[in-house]
Amino acid sequence: MTLSWQAPREMGADGVDTENLYVHWWNTKEKETDPSGSTCAMSRDPARLSGEGRASDARDTDAVDQTAGEFGGTDQIPIAPSSANPEDHADWSEKTITDRLPEVGADTVILGIVDTGIALGHRRFRDLAGGTRVISSWQQDARFAGQEDLPCGQELFASEIDALLGAHTAGDALDEETFNRAAGLVDPGNPIGQRDLDRLGAHGTHVLDLAAGFPPLAENAEAIRRQRIIAVNLPAQHAHGTAGNFLAYFAVYAVARILFVADALWTKAHKPTKKGGTAGFPIVINFSYGMQAGPKDGSLFFERMIRSLLDQRAERGMTSAVRIVMPAGNDNLEQGHAFVMLGPTDAKGTLPIPARPSVDIPWRIVPADGTANFTEIWVEAQPSRAACEALAGQLELQVVPPRASAGAVPAIGHNLYSDLATGPGDAGVARVYSKIHACEDGWRLVFLIGVAPTLDLENMGVEAPAGPWRIRLTSRSSDPVAVSFHVQSDQSSVRGSKLAQRSYFDHPAYRAYHETGRTRDAFTYGASASAEEAEPWHDQGPVQRRGSHNAVASLSLPEVCCIGSFRDSDGQPTLYSAATDGNAARPAGRANITASYPGENAPSLYGLLASGARDGSVAAYRGTSMSTGLASRDILQAFQTASADVDLSGIGTEQWMRDRASEREREIRAGLTDAWGQRMAWGEIAEGKSGAGRLPMPSSWQRGRVAR
Repeated sequence: MTLSWQAPREMGADGVDTENLYVHWWNTKEKETDPSGSTCAMSRDPARLSGEGRASDARDTDAVDQTAGEFGGTDQIPIAPSSANPEDHADWSEKTITDRLPEVGADTVILGIVDTGIALGHRRFRDLAGGTRVISSWQQDARFAGQEDLPCGQELFASEIDALLGAHTAGDALDEETFNRAAGLVDPGNPIGQRDLDRLGAHGTHVLDLAAGFPPLAENAEAIRRQRIIAVNLPAQHAHGTAGNFLAYFAVYAVARILFVADALWTKAHKPTKKGGTAGFPIVINFSYGMQAGPKDGSLFFERMIRSLLDQRAERGMTSAVRIVMPAGNDNLEQGHAFVMLGPTDAKGTLPIPARPSVDIPWRIVPADGTANFTEIWVEAQPSRAACEALAGQLELQVVPPRASAGAVPAIGHNLYSDLATGPGDAGVARVYSKIHACEDGWRLVFLIGVAPTLDLENMGVEAPAGPWRIRLTSRSSDPVAVSFHVQSDQSSVRGSKLAQRSYFDHPAYRAYHETGRTRDAFTYGASASAEEAEPWHDQGPVQRRGSHNAVASLSLPEVCCIGSFRDSDGQPTLYSAATDGNAARPAGRANITASYPGENAPSLYGLLASGARDGSVAAYRGTSMSTGLASRDILQAFQTASADVDLSGIGTEQWMRDRASEREREIRAGLTDAWGQRMAWGEIAEGKSGAGRLPMPSSWQRGRVAR
């Protein structure tokens, strides 16, 4: 079979009008065979759900304008037919939910959680009398219940959850099977419906327990009374897309809904605050999800929308603290990131790494992979769109399948794509998109390479060739330019399925192990060694562990914290916890991880213990998501224990957390002892991996994990 790159086409020429490259791929290559049989239009910009006109964002005008295209009413994303609102959903109005909101104290603090598999019946999320602490819970892929202001799913409020708890409780025992189905938390009648709570462990339940779980004991009465929860159960994994590409749509709506419900609760309980006062409850939003690929400069769609939501909330006069806590990611060892400088040789040695005119990166796509694979290529920002277009004309991209040859990809421009196919009209086995992306410090050229599955699930045959695909990028520019390569997240449409096999960069210079056999990390650690690589990091070739951090947690805002993980037995950073590259070529965005929390107890123990899917059960999960839950708990605890005269605006910010972490590191260096009185002889750390320092488990978790 002879393959060649076809003439470029414009996105939109085939009737799919969208700014999102993944949405276009799904609509033109996957939608017809999608088992959901339905789509959901996320047709309203969540920052403008009140019906107000769009206001400018002085910090990122271009990006906000671009957001309008991504929420323009045409993006269709997969969801079960029974879950989708058949109409364009109505504006959000506090009047429509006021009567459904519970009564809470003026000293309430709120945890918002966006996750999957959040069990609403657990006693650790209930008060001493057995009532729920959950203010509201939106199940985004539950069967649509007619709530006109939701694009999909069903929302339950405290009184409705309590009614379901009562209806499905006999004596002191809750029938969790019937409760979970009645609440829309699981849907066994839907082939692609929720199943998380029918398993031993559930990610969202585990994280929520770490963040806000308490046994219903009198000693925890004050924390239980004051800590309330607003939950959003994301759709089942199918709706996220095989690359996680649709997650941002659901997550942005989730964050917007949490802020909306929390502020409506405040409005119900308080008269309008005089000018200059603080309005709103303190809010901590835990979002323990992420993506591997993206610009990593704070301009990703999800990140721009977070900025817009926070700004619009302030414009509405709601001024209480909002903190968003996200994980650094678990992709440190996945060989999914590469970084190069393309251009003429740097004779003066002023560049972060030596420049080269071209780079070849083998991208290994594995056999029997039932999902598509994606790689993003991000070129350094240019000061103007014209400069970005000029640079595009000086770049040549080749994507060559295994055991074959192919010429240069012709699609270099804005919203263009080209298929690797046998001829015109053939769907092809691969596609390259090119787009000019607006970011805070200019304009960036991005390529998205998509390769079809290597296993055709319908015919059980091979669709795209497996093996090392060769990505070659050449620059004819007279100026050096930084280029980042990222393999995108890959997942099956069914949680736990082995049909998704993640691809990776298989460069011969990459070193996975030290000479001693020990796994290499992004940095070298030891009691006497500094936290640096034993050799210059670029000597290991373009594929790097640094720069592997969560793409949706790259936003540099005081309200946003990015959390890594370590073992609390010896202080060693966990190998999977991702690292930044210092953001040298991306002046906008996150330079370092904020801080680290435990993600493992010891080398011999898997992860952290917290609630399983069923009430009273315990499960072990590992990952920076678990560390993020502990960080959220720490901030909530600080809000609760602050004296009445303390300004809460300084609590829970990234600088607040960094200051505490730095102080903790000074204590460790001075000989801090552990719970057994032994000196904590922990080695040094690096900010790119562990942030400003390693913080202990919050005291409320130590108290709250007993009497399960």
